[in-house]
Amino acid sequence: MKMIVCSLMLLLSLSVYSQSRTTQDVYRHHEEALLNKNKTEIMKDYDENSVMITPDGKVYKGLEEISKTFDYAFAEFFPQKIEMQKLHEVIKEEVVFLVYKIIDGTSGEVVTPYAVDTFVIEAGKIRYQTIASQMPEVD
Repeated sequence: MKMIVCSLMLLLSLSVYSQSRTTQDVYRHHEEALLNKNKTEIMKDYDENSVMITPDGKVYKGLEEISKTFDYAFAEFFPQKIEMQKLHEVIKEEVVFLVYKIIDGTSGEVVTPYAVDTFVIEAGKIRYQTIASQMPEVD
């Protein structure tokens, strides 16, 4: 019985935490976690109903599928030390629109010269995210 009560209290507190986070709170948390390549923290911004659409037109839904996209991005695209230069940022109600470039924080090399993300944040979670990016040409 104690275990059930404790579990219910934890679920309720997580639910209140999610619902009390504003669009800006969720976005800032997500940005910081991404720049630190902290997938555990990144995934706190999504839930089983979250949807991500990537530049190749693939649609990922839920924690497991979205988590795998970060595994791939960290292994294939992001440098060890990520720096993001924001070109435009708009936060309006539940929508975040971001235009940016990714720079290797060690070498200063531009890794992604142009990228656009759009987030729709509802009830303290990223409900929808679209990503479009220009990758540098390989010689």
